[in-house]
Amino acid sequence: MSAAVSDLNTHGIYLMHNYLDSDRIEKIKQAVASLPLDERFSPQRKNLDLDDMPADVHVAEYRTSALLQFDTIMEIANDPFLLQTAAQYLGCKPTISNMSVWWSFPTGGEAQEAENYHRDVDDWRFLKFFLYLTDVDSDSGPHRFVKNSHRSNRLTNLKRITDEEVSANFPQEDQLEMTGKAGDAFMELTFGLHKGQPPRKHRRLLLQVEYSINPVAVYDYSPLKLENFPYDPYVNRLYVSPK
Repeated sequence: MSAAVSDLNTHGIYLMHNYLDSDRIEKIKQAVASLPLDERFSPQRKNLDLDDMPADVHVAEYRTSALLQFDTIMEIANDPFLLQTAAQYLGCKPTISNMSVWWSFPTGGEAQEAENYHRDVDDWRFLKFFLYLTDVDSDSGPHRFVKNSHRSNRLTNLKRITDEEVSANFPQEDQLEMTGKAGDAFMELTFGLHKGQPPRKHRRLLLQVEYSINPVAVYDYSPLKLENFPYDPYVNRLYVSPK
């Protein structure tokens, strides 16, 4: 068993500092800069401009169909280390079941939806890879994860969970706040309690790839036909079909 899978099984999280170099981070940011964004939470406004974002938008994401066109993003999703780790954890060849890049904005107000603690129940077994594309300090909405909570039967109701409930059920030292530099990454079992905190001062850009056994029911898959696609067709079958 690899160190990554051991950490995932034991603690629910595996840290990957300096995963991506600054040149490739800049390539991703330049690639998506001109793309429209869609609001993730209600009222789900479409075709938003990053430089003219409504003041009350908490989270806005790029469309996955657009991300498939960018080599650097596809290289990351198909990183042999990530695929090998996912295969060892899942016990089978993984399926890329979600690819997302989104901005979180310092809008103030109450936390919305996944900005509150929750558990994901996407598949029988699944894990997610998170990559910071901007520096993330305590004012930039750092991701939070409750270490070891993926093995706990506490707070397993499928609802948004308050900070107070988490603090009453889990040690403070297990409530991780994932600050880091652009290029830092982590793999996580998001059945464990987690949330994406609303930024207080600085907006945050994050890339996520999910690996699972099956398709995830909440997503609408419409595979694109791409010529000379260089990666495993099974792993990528939900998003790419041979031309």
